[in-house]
Amino acid sequence: MSLTEGVRGGFGHKSAADENPHELKILSRYTPGRICSILRATLVSSYGLDNSQSEFKSPPTLWLRRSLIVLPFLDLIRREPTFYLTRIRAIQRQIAVVVALTIALGALVIVQSTTHPQEHGFFQLADIKWIDGPASLPKGAKVALLEGNPTQEGPFTMRLQLADGFKIPPHWHPAVEHVTVISGTFNFGMGEKFDTSSGRALTADSFAFMPPGMRHFAWAKGETVVQVHGMGPWKINYVNSADDPRNKN
Repeated sequence: MSLTEGVRGGFGHKSAADENPHELKILSRYTPGRICSILRATLVSSYGLDNSQSEFKSPPTLWLRRSLIVLPFLDLIRREPTFYLTRIRAIQRQIAVVVALTIALGALVIVQSTTHPQEHGFFQLADIKWIDGPASLPKGAKVALLEGNPTQEGPFTMRLQLADGFKIPPHWHPAVEHVTVISGTFNFGMGEKFDTSSGRALTADSFAFMPPGMRHFAWAKGETVVQVHGMGPWKINYVNSADDPRNKN
């Protein structure tokens, strides 16, 4: 690519000077200083550059080299603004997506760090400490907290120890309930009325889950231990307020 093609026509655009030896002869008479003056005037008039900028105070040869590099690309942008604006906007959208993903990933890391403590836990049977069940359950239940806190946001895991014949009246939860039977037989029934004839017996190693708002009831056959895990804050809402042990105190 010739100097004339690069400077006057822009890269990829053929100049008439390459086909006209007379024009090349005229251009050869220009000194570097005159070419610098022409380039300066072009940048000022065509691209709005300030003649007082420090770039114009550089030595002519340095300024010329820089102009020869920048000018063709400025000329291309001037003649094909739609193409380059489209490319610039595409790049801006890509940057916006990357920034959004970075923010989302950072938020996820923060949430995980707050909801999943770095501590870990190992529990042998002898390590499990049983205490009286919460006031939201009928009397006679025992509970052992293995992970988290059901009253706070975040994951939790707890076990319930239920005596033979223990009943939980129809109720529902605002979040998904996950139940694993550890020992004994845990019976589940669906609906707003307690009916043992419509229940389903789950023996040891069985698993069940209920979506938020599903009305159900349960009872134990033989001494039974179940493990419940989910996301807090955990709540139990009784279909009939008269069945709520908290209303009987």
